[in-house]
Amino acid sequence: MAKRWEDSNARFGLRDVADDGRCGLWGASKSQIISIDDVPKDLLAIAKEKLPGVTFDQALRKGNGDLEVRGKDPKGKIRDIEFSKTGEIVEIE
Repeated sequence: MAKRWEDSNARFGLRDVADDGRCGLWGASKSQIISIDDVPKDLLAIAKEKLPGVTFDQALRKGNGDLEVRGKDPKGKIRDIEFSKTGEIVEIE
């Protein structure tokens, strides 16, 4: 799973996410790739509501506690939604 995250981050000009979950972006706080199964069901439901048709298959717990859920729409475009550690939507791309 780490490899897919690395590939998609490379397209955004970000440095690789190491296999141990460390983020190499300008010495940022450690981030950890987590299983999509570990994403709280209520947040995944919100993600599916806000981005209908997207198949979510990746998740990243950021060093600040935020959670980013990523997937692809039917056309293959990568879409993601970021939640704060309190469950509020921070950003939708």
